Amino acid sequence: MILFRSHRPLCPDLALALAVACLTVASPVAAQRWADLDVMTPRRDAGIAYDPARQRIMTFGGVETAGPVHASPLRETWEWDGRTWTRHDALFAEPAAVELAATAYDTAHERVLLVGAASSPTPRLDLVAWRGGAWSSVVTAQQPPYRTHYAVAFDEVRQRLVLWGGSDATGALLDVWEFDGANWTAIPALGPSGRNEPALAFDGTRILMFGGRALNGGRALADTWQWDGTRWTQLAPLAAPAARFGHSMTFDPARRRVLLFGGGNDQPRWFDDTWEWNGTAWTQVAATSPPPPRSGHGATWDTVRGGLVVAFGQSDTALLADIWTLVGSSWRKLSADTPEGRYGATACHDSVRDEIVLFGGSIDGLTSSTLASDTWLYARSEWRRAMPTNSPSVRRQHAMACDAARGRVVLFGGFTYSGDLGDTWLFDGTNWTQASPTTAPPARFGAAMAFDSRRGRVVLFGGITGSGLLSDTWEWDGANWLVGPSGPTARYGHAMVYVANRGYTVLFGGDDGAAKRDTWTYDGTVWVNRGLASMVPGRSAHAMVYDPFHGATFLFGGTVGTNTYTSSTAWWDGSDWRPLPIATPPARGGHVLAWDGTARRVMMFGGRDAEGGRADAWALTTNVAAAVEPLAPSVGCGGGSGPAALRAFGRPVVGNRSFALTLSTTLPQPGTPVVVLMSRASSTVRLGACSIDVDPASVFTALFATHDHQVTFLPLEVPRVVSLYGVEAYAQAAYWDPPSPLGGLAISTAARIRLGDD
Repeated sequence: MILFRSHRPLCPDLALALAVACLTVASPVAAQRWADLDVMTPRRDAGIAYDPARQRIMTFGGVETAGPVHASPLRETWEWDGRTWTRHDALFAEPAAVELAATAYDTAHERVLLVGAASSPTPRLDLVAWRGGAWSSVVTAQQPPYRTHYAVAFDEVRQRLVLWGGSDATGALLDVWEFDGANWTAIPALGPSGRNEPALAFDGTRILMFGGRALNGGRALADTWQWDGTRWTQLAPLAAPAARFGHSMTFDPARRRVLLFGGGNDQPRWFDDTWEWNGTAWTQVAATSPPPPRSGHGATWDTVRGGLVVAFGQSDTALLADIWTLVGSSWRKLSADTPEGRYGATACHDSVRDEIVLFGGSIDGLTSSTLASDTWLYARSEWRRAMPTNSPSVRRQHAMACDAARGRVVLFGGFTYSGDLGDTWLFDGTNWTQASPTTAPPARFGAAMAFDSRRGRVVLFGGITGSGLLSDTWEWDGANWLVGPSGPTARYGHAMVYVANRGYTVLFGGDDGAAKRDTWTYDGTVWVNRGLASMVPGRSAHAMVYDPFHGATFLFGGTVGTNTYTSSTAWWDGSDWRPLPIATPPARGGHVLAWDGTARRVMMFGGRDAEGGRADAWALTTNVAAAVEPLAPSVGCGGGSGPAALRAFGRPVVGNRSFALTLSTTLPQPGTPVVVLMSRASSTVRLGACSIDVDPASVFTALFATHDHQVTFLPLEVPRVVSLYGVEAYAQAAYWDPPSPLGGLAISTAARIRLGDD
């Protein structure tokens, strides 16, 4: 195996191949890794604020549960750049998970302040600051007592952070707390009655307060108050928003108005109306195309884009993860649509249109699960909801496969609360059509399907009905269902995928009263029992996928016992399943895996764990960051032609036969020899003001560059070998170019070459 090929190598190909063997690993998929696709988890009560220093909207925390109980807090920091959310991982001194995160921008110190309520290990309020990409704890001599359901706002005139409202185990808390940038001060003052979930905002002069939830009976309130730093004053505007709690209020600095949006009441009812406070009166804004009604959302003012931004919250049916902006009187959705969290859905890669198709499943609502009949398309890292004029009915645990021979998605059966289904549907990328085969499998759910591309058949096996487990094989030829041979024992909840580079369909696991761990293969003629998996546990409700780019078959997750889920990833080596020793997404079952053709990776979405349906998406990928990067702080020694650096021609993508390195300098004479040293590691050796940064102990080749007129060009053909993903090498060039600090020998700065995907 040859890693790089030069026109004039100094070492024989055999020596180079041995060097590559030292660089690579035995497993053809060992370079695989899971990456969070940064799909924002639906949430409420997250802190949100605009950071003008970075021109980003940042958010922290929130909870994944609806209603008055703050449970399942999230410890996540995200930033919105106007197009997408980006998660910041492993930040130094990131705040602990809190049940409520309330934020405001401190204009005096140019930082975002976050007040978070944490109930464990001891109840407390944490004060932390976000300044341009890092968190820091703010230590004060005293702090407000623990509470929840409070609100904060920053008084830009008096340069104070104001906290008011909320309650603890003893009842309502009526004290006002102010933070002056160094310390908290308690200000006892009579004013509004005790309440949870009020809203505060700076109105250009003072702090404005509106509404909330009365502790006695949970009644929604509609009173308006102002805080001047000493006392509360109740206002009596002629008109006001309806009584509500969990709403947002945000200051528009350009028009010096407070904008109120949404909230809920005790009916229960959720609002989508917008109101404006001009300092003396409330006026409803006749805004078009408002966001879905919600409460517990976050809101901030984007000074660069000049608009109110609203994100997250809960509606009457689900938690939300969308983001909207109000500019003038028009609302506009900023984030792309994403499917709600679900399990028991199906997905496959439509190679004709190069997109993933997802259908149906069971969506966890606030109090129960509902079955879905929505169709989603995923390509180029974005979800798009399809709007077919005709569609299968709601269902979960149906079977689905993409028929590449006919350009159709084939769907069969599934579970509904009124009975199992036995219908066949075809999707052409735009619309669903119900098929009318002369023969068809009996109704069922929990079956599995795969498309055999060699024979042009969709294969279906097993499942369960009200009368018991099934062990029948069926094949769809594009017009009719045909009976196939007998094979594996009866089961449901198994997974099945066609392995193109081996020419057979592989089936693993399932449930027949216990989690199964047998593997079967089907070549279109006969099923073959490949025995029990020796290195992975039996499971059901797992998912499998074939990666055609790397020629590898993977499985992930599943149920290994009653309400017990696994997070293991494994790959099929042709005779057994082998675990991948990599960090994994959270455990789950009932999720989907599909090949993402546009990004050349495996995509996973949704599923269910012990707490309910999930809405997160992950990618199983190799090294997606194939690159040539300057090695800092490498210091080259230029000659008479000046400094030089190694630069990339193309990218070191595995399989790129046109990749090369170039030398960014003009040589003193055409044809001047240039040698490029390549090593497995970097190690700096100082030579006066210069440095050699390839490691002499791990240099595995020295290659002469070629010349095309005045361009120094080193072709480095990267073969399409799966085991090269993630490999790194270091390169540095040397050539004769007096005068040079090294007696006429000039050297370039070093570069790191990382092999991977696009």
